[in-house]
Amino acid sequence: MRADERGVAGFFEDIPVLIIILAGVSILVSSVVIASERISERRLQSDLDLAAERMLARMMTSLRDAQEGTILISSIGSLNISRCSEGPLAACAFAVSFVRYYPGTEWLRSESSSGTVPAHATGHASRLFNAADDGRGQIVIVEVSVFVWSPAKG
Repeated sequence: MRADERGVAGFFEDIPVLIIILAGVSILVSSVVIASERISERRLQSDLDLAAERMLARMMTSLRDAQEGTILISSIGSLNISRCSEGPLAACAFAVSFVRYYPGTEWLRSESSSGTVPAHATGHASRLFNAADDGRGQIVIVEVSVFVWSPAKG
């Protein structure tokens, strides 16, 4: 190292530049990691929404097939929900609820695949449909909601 009127030359001249470069690289790497985690979470969220929608479609098909196209309130009670959750949902937990909204509000049925499992990500699907109330002979409006979640990591 040498000193004169023009300043100090040598290794210490490059340290501030090295610090700035390392800070920039660390910011870039952390941004890439955060972005990839968010993309992965969104993909998992959309996969769970799709799984919930498929389970809901299977339940609606089973309800219609049981009564040749007309859904009866009594067929909701006899629906085998666990059979509708087979396949890709085997690794996920789910909860299903059926609520009548017209005339009056009444909780018809709910079922869950397991106890309390910490959720990492959730998916949801819901549908309103008309059903025949076999006891009263009138049409009622029923909402079915499906919630699907994957267990928490580690």
